[in-house]
Amino acid sequence: MLEYANIKEFISSFGYLAIFFGTIVDHSGIPFPIVLSGYFSATGIFDERLAIIISFIAVLTSNLASYFIGIYFSSIRFNNFKKYKNILRMIEISEGVIGKYKYWMILFSNFFAVWGKFVFFSIGRQNLKIRFFYFLVLMASLFYTVVYFFIGNKLYHLLQPNEDFYSRILILFSLFFFMTLYLLSLFVMRKNKS
Repeated sequence: MLEYANIKEFISSFGYLAIFFGTIVDHSGIPFPIVLSGYFSATGIFDERLAIIISFIAVLTSNLASYFIGIYFSSIRFNNFKKYKNILRMIEISEGVIGKYKYWMILFSNFFAVWGKFVFFSIGRQNLKIRFFYFLVLMASLFYTVVYFFIGNKLYHLLQPNEDFYSRILILFSLFFFMTLYLLSLFVMRKNKS
């Protein structure tokens, strides 16, 4: 039978693995596995330190994997994908933006839906030599993980009836801010597609 104790034991046993692989394959811009890890850490199902470390390693692995896949798909190998016009358009857009704002794009591209992975892919594909690249990727992964882990953690507290008014306003404002960033990134990508 599905009882709360059985579900809790299942999540605490396999949840870390699900967070790791879920974060690696997630490209939505809102990392639901990281938000859930923050939520489950607040409930006590997950150990908070272990959950944030696993989430951070997963984001870092995903960003570096996109970078190294970009190095593998150099211009010669990339010509085989000319028939995928949407993907080529996304990569052209990200390469144009990277040329202007390369440091900012490395730090904040994860917050934009789908585009974050194309930025790291494009940097690898162009073989750009960027000073402190690995440090910037490390900081970007840490910042992204901490922000969404905090949102998941505070989401649990928001749903509790004894929380004070100002912390609820802060949580709602942060959720509104990041949802606005997400929707803005979708709008920009849709506008640049046409």
